[in-house]
Amino acid sequence: MATSEGVIRRSNAASKKPDSKWSPGDETKRRRKKRKKTQFDGQLIILVLFVVLMVGVYGTRYLLSSSTDDPVTKEAPMERRVVEEEEKEETQKKPALRQESQQQESTTADRTDEKLALTTDLGTIIIHMRPELSQGSVDYLHRVVEEGCKTCRFYRCEPEGILQGIMDMKNPRYNTELGPCPKGSENVPNDCPEWDKHCGCHGPVMKRGMVAWAAGQAGGPDFFLSNYREPATWWGTQHTNFGEILPEDTESFAVIDKIFKLPSKDEQGLTFINKPVHFTLSWME
Repeated sequence: MATSEGVIRRSNAASKKPDSKWSPGDETKRRRKKRKKTQFDGQLIILVLFVVLMVGVYGTRYLLSSSTDDPVTKEAPMERRVVEEEEKEETQKKPALRQESQQQESTTADRTDEKLALTTDLGTIIIHMRPELSQGSVDYLHRVVEEGCKTCRFYRCEPEGILQGIMDMKNPRYNTELGPCPKGSENVPNDCPEWDKHCGCHGPVMKRGMVAWAAGQAGGPDFFLSNYREPATWWGTQHTNFGEILPEDTESFAVIDKIFKLPSKDEQGLTFINKPVHFTLSWME
């Protein structure tokens, strides 16, 4: 009975006639009107937002243009003041920088005839600086003298052509720029060793008394001087030179000859002094 009553109720609800005022067409019209109103409201909101945005943009531009005298950059007053202060500081720095540059040039000019004294127990060897061959090397030697020489000694001699030593400082800051190729030395052949990737023309053909860095170094600490009576063409132009002992300086060469006569020993084809000859460094007036 419950089941049939439920079926009847559903049947009556489905068969109930609609209100005479209602029709499918009326509902369609009502939905269209609602849709049009919604579209109109949305367009109105978009228009209002667009107007507000444009007012904000042009208002901001007007305020910025009226707050600065610079129509090109349109910088805010604070930003412009910062720029002006920086420009003022740069202007004030220029004279100081110019003066510092002039002092450096003056210092370099004063070094054109510098003489470095290597003082040993056997006497003093005087080396005249050649900054045109390696200014960085001369600067390095100034640092060695000023900060103190940690290791300064002669330790190798190859009779009677090579006297090799070391000039090392406590806080090493070596020169790293190899010497330039002097005019007229461009076509000198160089027998470059495989391990020296930077081998090339970095100085003149060495003559007796000329001083250079060893093993292809650009600025220390190991150095050597040539004592060969003829130009050492077999070395080519591989070494960065920085000084020379003048040919007329017989006293310096006499000290070198004394070192060559000291007891030595052969180690793997190289000749080393039994007791290295220590020296001090100083600039001569």
